[in-house]
Amino acid sequence: MKVTYETHTLKGELLPFVFTLLPIRAKGAPRNILLNWHENIEIIYCIGGKGEVLCGTKFIPIKKGDIVVVNSNLFHDIITTDSADCYYLIVENDFCRSNGIDTTKITFNEFIDSENIRKAYEEVIDAYNTFDAFRTAAIRNSVLGLILSLCKEQAAEIYNTVDDEGARRIMEIIEYIKLHFTEKLTLEDIAKSNGISRSYLVHEFKKYTKQTVINYINTIRCINARSLIRNGMDISSAAFSSGFESVSYFTKTYKKYMSVCPSVEKRG
Repeated sequence: MKVTYETHTLKGELLPFVFTLLPIRAKGAPRNILLNWHENIEIIYCIGGKGEVLCGTKFIPIKKGDIVVVNSNLFHDIITTDSADCYYLIVENDFCRSNGIDTTKITFNEFIDSENIRKAYEEVIDAYNTFDAFRTAAIRNSVLGLILSLCKEQAAEIYNTVDDEGARRIMEIIEYIKLHFTEKLTLEDIAKSNGISRSYLVHEFKKYTKQTVINYINTIRCINARSLIRNGMDISSAAFSSGFESVSYFTKTYKKYMSVCPSVEKRG
């Protein structure tokens, strides 16, 4: 598994957005985790099927009518064991800044259950699907309206922009964890391999990712184990192959992070 930083070359365009309807089909097995991250805010609207949005180490179930906000610089992906049809809207932060809103300084609630926000999102869809002389203005207006509605209703925290150098350091640590999560990992080993102290690792990782290093490692291991189990591997082999040192600890950890026992994942 690899974490990818996405760049969006939208500067200078009249429509500095990525907007698409993406059908996701699992075809009998869970789609692979393809984590990515970017500075720009991403807003996902499910219009059919169901799945999970992975934000950092948090799994957010979604179904028709649900909206999920992926905050700035948060690792994310969408997973489904069946199918899900979702709109994806990525908004260039310079567009937001030019209107007095800096989305890198705001943490929005991730799961949105608001008729007002749904209505605002559907206005974006309508604007994109209306081809007249005022389409560009209508799209810009509707996207700004959606962002403004989120700011008014769903802003959970406002803070200072993170330091770019610090963020890059954390991305390197994430890459290291993903390369070595099947091995025995200690905080001391991770810190030493990245040329930092243990205390710096603990503090900075929590600062940028909103979770502890151990939580992140356990989540990645559980994600890997789930894929192995769903594809036919027995539970104990999946546990050891994913970096767990005992089946009992794996079972306890899996239930904590995935909200079900590993045996539930076995296909009949």
